[in-house]
Order: sequence, then C-alpha cells, then structure tokens
Amino acid sequence: MPRRAALSAVLVIALGALWAAASPARHLPPPGHYVLAASRSQLSIHLYKGGWLSALGDNHLVVARRMRGVADVAADQWSGVLVVPSRELRVADPHRSAQDRAEIQATMDGPSQLDIARYPRITWRLDALGSAGGQGRMILHGHFTMHGVTRRVDWRTHWAATGDGIRLWGRAYLRLTSFGIHPIHRALGAVSVRNRFLLTWNTWWRHAGPAAARVAKK
Repeated sequence: MPRRAALSAVLVIALGALWAAASPARHLPPPGHYVLAASRSQLSIHLYKGGWLSALGDNHLVVARRMRGVADVAADQWSGVLVVPSRELRVADPHRSAQDRAEIQATMDGPSQLDIARYPRITWRLDALGSAGGQGRMILHGHFTMHGVTRRVDWRTHWAATGDGIRLWGRAYLRLTSFGIHPIHRALGAVSVRNRFLLTWNTWWRHAGPAAARVAKK
C-alpha cells in the first residue's frame, strides 16, 4: 500500500474512533425494555419550613417506596412511565413522634393538599432523553402529573449500568402552586411551608428484553 494511502487509512480510522467517543449515544443507556425494580427504588419529596417564625416549624420528608414503571430505550428515544399511588406517599420525618407523623399524614392526604381521594396517582411520563454532556449524565424529557395537574419537565439525571440493568438518580425543584396546591400557613403566615420543594429519585430498572418495536423504529 502506498505511504499516502496508508496514512489516509490511519487518519480515517482515528477520526472514526474520535467521533464514536464523542457520540451522544455512547453517553446514554443501552437499548432495551426495562421494568422498574420497585423494591429497590425510592421517590422523595422534601418540604421546607418558612415564615418569620420558621424556627418553630419543621421541614418534612415524604417518601414513596411502592411504585411501578416500564421504559423502552432505543438510541436517543425513551418511552416509559413511572406511577406512584398517592396513598403510598408516607411522611417519614425522623424527629417526629408516630402521632405527629400521623397528623401530618392526614393533612397531606386531605382535600386541601394532595387530595388523594380525587387524585389517586402521581405520574411521570418519559417521552425522550438526551445527553447532558458527559458519561453518566442525561436529560429526561417528559410530563409530570400531580394533584391532577400536568407540567412539562426536562430534568437532568444521572445513570449507571448495573449487573441487571440501569440505575437512574437525580433531583429537581418544583413549586406546589404549579400543581394547584396552596402551601399551608399557620398563625397568619408566621409559620408556613415554602412553595418551593425538592423532588429526588433513586430508581433501579431491570433489563427485560429488546425495546418495543414502536420505539426501536422511531
């Protein structure tokens, strides 16, 4: 092979390797059909105290460990859903008594807050995904529904391969009023719950076969 042709071949191979390394697809989860491993997964809501007497109030931790979900991944396509029954959101304040937690739970479940009788599910629909610029980081595009209100969301998340699938974890800030929920105020607003709250997720997804045909063909 002439020297010039050999150098050209080496250059083409090197450029191809660099392109593959930089390709966004390499930073996204492997294609396939995934089922949520609910026993290993958790979704948490962190509520923060506010008001000028906030020192007398408390932050609240609400946790859901029972949920279901499925997802199909093909290249940069992601189609799936994660569903949390509203009744499975449990107050988990570590420094409160069982009686206090029960009272807070009753208020949270009631008509002035989550109103679980009318809105029995919290749903996160996953429509697409994109690279967030590095290995193990991506953006999940979709819709989040709570209290009967649906909002478009584009959330950064981390992912890692596991022995039998993938793990996704991340966090996002939301506002109660965006979902038609009015923060609780007591003593003329001296003690209150802040409108802005933190949603965190730590989810494990088990690989269960090839992606559904409707996703693979997109």
